[in-house]
Amino acid sequence: MSSHHAYISKPFFFYGTLTDPLRLQDVLQLPTPRVLKPARVTSLKIMLWGQYPALVNGPHNSYVDGVAYLVETKEQQDMLEYCNTDIYNPEGVLITVEEEVVARRTSI
Repeated sequence: MSSHHAYISKPFFFYGTLTDPLRLQDVLQLPTPRVLKPARVTSLKIMLWGQYPALVNGPHNSYVDGVAYLVETKEQQDMLEYCNTDIYNPEGVLITVEEEVVARRTSI
C-alpha cells in the first residue's frame, strides 16, 4: 500500500496582500494571474501582530472580507505557508462565497 495520498483541492481565504492577484501569482509561481472570488469569514476580526494583520477570534457577529482561491496542489499550499512564515497557521474556518459556505478549512 502506498503512503502517497492524492492532494484534495481546498479553498483558502486570503486578506491583506494575497488579495492582489499579481501577488498571489508571484507567490504560487503561476503563469497568469488567477480570478479571485470575493469571500467572507465570520466570527473573526483582524488585529495587528506587530505590523502585520492577523485573523483572530472575534464576536459572533463580526466578519472579515477578503477573497477565496482554490488551492490545487500540496506544492501550492506549501508555498503559501512558506510565504506567510510560521506565525500563520492554516485552520478550519467557514468561508462564504456568494452567500454559500464553500469550506470549513483554511485561512491565511
